[in-house]
Amino acid sequence: MAARDLAPLDEESQKAVQTVFDAAVATLSRDDQEIRQIGRMLPLLRRGVAVHHSGLLPVLKELVEILFQEGLVRYLFATETFAMGLNMPARAVVFTSVRKWDGETFRPPTAAEYIQMSGRAGRRGLDDKGFVVVMLTEEIEQEEFRQMLCGSALPLESAFRLRYNTLLKLYSSETLEPERLVLQSFYAHQRTRHEPSVQAELDELKSLADSLRTPHAARVAELFSRHAECAALRKKLNDWGMRPRYILRYLQPGRLLRIIDGTTDYGWAVLLGFRHELNRPIRADAETLEAQTAHDYIVDVLLPCAKDSHGSTTASTTA
Repeated sequence: MAARDLAPLDEESQKAVQTVFDAAVATLSRDDQEIRQIGRMLPLLRRGVAVHHSGLLPVLKELVEILFQEGLVRYLFATETFAMGLNMPARAVVFTSVRKWDGETFRPPTAAEYIQMSGRAGRRGLDDKGFVVVMLTEEIEQEEFRQMLCGSALPLESAFRLRYNTLLKLYSSETLEPERLVLQSFYAHQRTRHEPSVQAELDELKSLADSLRTPHAARVAELFSRHAECAALRKKLNDWGMRPRYILRYLQPGRLLRIIDGTTDYGWAVLLGFRHELNRPIRADAETLEAQTAHDYIVDVLLPCAKDSHGSTTASTTA
């Protein structure tokens, strides 16, 4: 069925539609009044048919909302954002598809989107019940359909963030008190609402920590401290032993080296030789070696490139 097959509104309703339409279009410039959607909207409205989506001019969307509230729209094709937050009930809501385009892909509406649209079925004071029709024009998984119909709404979280420009604007106004404004915000309400549960969890954790204490807690803490000191001294000793002054004499070709990088153990490798990082001549005098660190040298080794590998590859690593 096409819109032209529908009977027009009665003469009085058509005059009302014409009056509201002319008043809305008069607010546009002459060029905007020639837009295609302007010319196509009026014949539909005279038959009680309207569309409402983000692609329409704002004045046309407002026009449709006004006519809908006045009962001059019998059939409305709209997205879930139609008059969001306003009282715009209808006798029946029809879903012509169980999938919607969200800008990236086609997917079933979320429970919140379904509630936003289906919740408009039933006019208070006019209908004793509202009707919701879902047209299954394609296959959909049972779980997806159940989630759409029975899923819970998405949690509402405040996006309020206190930034420098917000503070400057607040302090520039003599009538506003920033502290009171923040305390009365929905953001503060959400945070203070959770305070009792957070405090209860904190008390429970403190009780658990107290129960874990032993008569030898002080002795255990001392042992942990000594263990940390030993680890630090061991690292210091290893760093000292890896200085070129002491280790270069042992880097003879053919020697086996264990290659360890942090927590990664690459296993054993065969030493081929070493060289200065900047390809400078290697001087063996004590003064030069004392000023150098292990990162000044590159060590060439033969290292298996894969587990159970029968071949070898040449690798370079810092000393």
